[in-house]
Amino acid sequence: GYADLAKSGNSTAFVLESLRIVLQCDSAAAAVIIPAFLDSCCLITKKLEEFERPENTKIPSFQEIHMGIHNHAVGLIYDLLYPFMSDTQRAVARRTIQLSTQNFWAFGLNSPFQFTFNWVAFGLCMGVLCMAIEDEDGYDKTTADLCLESYLRHMTTYFEPFTGASLEGELKTAFALSFAP
Repeated sequence: GYADLAKSGNSTAFVLESLRIVLQCDSAAAAVIIPAFLDSCCLITKKLEEFERPENTKIPSFQEIHMGIHNHAVGLIYDLLYPFMSDTQRAVARRTIQLSTQNFWAFGLNSPFQFTFNWVAFGLCMGVLCMAIEDEDGYDKTTADLCLESYLRHMTTYFEPFTGASLEGELKTAFALSFAP
């Protein structure tokens, strides 16, 4: 069920099911998946708020924030399910996105133009999150612009221009780009 999906962290299944709901205009399924999606958002928000506590001296890593809790898909799911959600439900998901992107920096996002690697692609998932709430409360234009600049730099320098082959091993490239927009 959807509740088990929320606990599993299987963001791909959430995205695909949300896409199916939109394509089939399945309001009944939306009414069932949205609470599970919001449960997942609440779990992510709780984790992000733990990092913000003043007594927390540990600086969270990118892996803990974006890979470990799979919140890169929240922006896609938010956009897909937006028409089916109430304002209150949107606010819950938007809070997760705000905490994930405001004043946030990921390793690799501002690497020099001539130096690019798969960590840049990992950080690009924040671009999806930023764009999901563009022109809404909590939108961080600075982070969004950094993601866009990094994305353009990455896509023009990470691949060999004549063959299109990546400059790192293909498995690393494919995995990293699964986090990119």
